[in-house]
Amino acid sequence: MFKIIFTLFLIIIPFSLASSKTNVSKLPIYGGGMMVSTGFINLPVDIEGLNGWGLGIGGRIYFNIGRYFRLGKLGGNFSMDYKNGSKFEYYYSGFTFEGAFRFWRFTLAPGAIVGWGGYYVLDKLTVSDNGFITAREYNGNFFLISPSLSLEFRVSPLISFTLVADYPFVEVEGRNNFGGPKIAFGIIFTK
Repeated sequence: MFKIIFTLFLIIIPFSLASSKTNVSKLPIYGGGMMVSTGFINLPVDIEGLNGWGLGIGGRIYFNIGRYFRLGKLGGNFSMDYKNGSKFEYYYSGFTFEGAFRFWRFTLAPGAIVGWGGYYVLDKLTVSDNGFITAREYNGNFFLISPSLSLEFRVSPLISFTLVADYPFVEVEGRNNFGGPKIAFGIIFTK
C-alpha cells in the first residue's frame, strides 16, 4: 500500500511543480471546515456484534501547493453502539496528501490520509435486572493509512460543500482491516 501511495505522489508532484507557471492567483490558498460522517465499522476482534453503522464528526484544513496538489491535516472521532448498550469509538488525526483536479465549480481530490489514532471498546457482557453490569474494556492506539476521494462543489468564492469517502486500514490487536467504508459531508471555507 505504501508503494502505491508513494508512486502516486511521484506522479502528482511534478504536475504540481509544473503548474506553478500557470495562473494560480484565482485558486484558494487554503480551505478548512467541519464534516459529519457515517460508515460501516468492522473490528476483527473476538467480540460478538462489533460491526455495523456508526456516526462521527471531524474537521480538516488543507493548503494548495501549485495547481494540482494540496497538503493538509484532519481529525475526528467515530462511534457505534451495539448489543446491550455496549460502545465502540475511535478517534484519529492525520496528514492528507491529495491531487486536486478542478473543473467548472467542482474539485475532485483523490489522495491518502496517513496518521494515528486510538480506540475504546466497552463490551457489556451481561446486564442484570437490578442494573448490575459485567463488562470488558479494551483500548489502544493505531497507525492509520487510508485512501480517500473528495468531491467539492464551490457555492461561492469562499464556501464549498464537500463529500469525502475513505476506507481506513489499521492494525488493532495484531489484526488488520479495522474500519470500513466511511462517507463524510461538510462545509469548507476557503481563502
